[in-house]
Amino acid sequence: MLVPNPPFDKIIREAFEGYASGRFQTQAEVKRFLEGFPDFPFLRNGVVKQQQVTRLLTQPVYAGYIHSEFYGINWLKAQHEPLISLELFDRVQERRNGTAKAPRRKNIGDAFALRGIVTCAGCNVPLRSSITKGRGGHYPYYLCQKKGCEHY
Repeated sequence: MLVPNPPFDKIIREAFEGYASGRFQTQAEVKRFLEGFPDFPFLRNGVVKQQQVTRLLTQPVYAGYIHSEFYGINWLKAQHEPLISLELFDRVQERRNGTAKAPRRKNIGDAFALRGIVTCAGCNVPLRSSITKGRGGHYPYYLCQKKGCEHY
């Protein structure tokens, strides 16, 4: 049975609502959110494992239902007060099972102003841009990634 635990109930509810609404774009963002609460129950050395976040977001017990393939229990209404609504749980599952979205690329501004425009002199393929870290800082550069090209 799920025993009410007021400080953590609010955190779990906010994690579900944030993920369902899109405030947390990825489960990694939910993980970072949970790591912001050092007293959270399943922290080990201040780190939440990704598997724990997945387990949290897929457990129907938070919506007031019990489900176990091992025991053959399929969506049985539990006797405890749910932390979240079934609709919220379903929205989270839809987001989890939907298409993955890549994180938004950092704006690299003036460092690569010619990205997508400049091409290799040998093979005429657009050059790839990258940044290397040296003693004096970070240095942007372009390079050809086509195998067989003389400038590869």
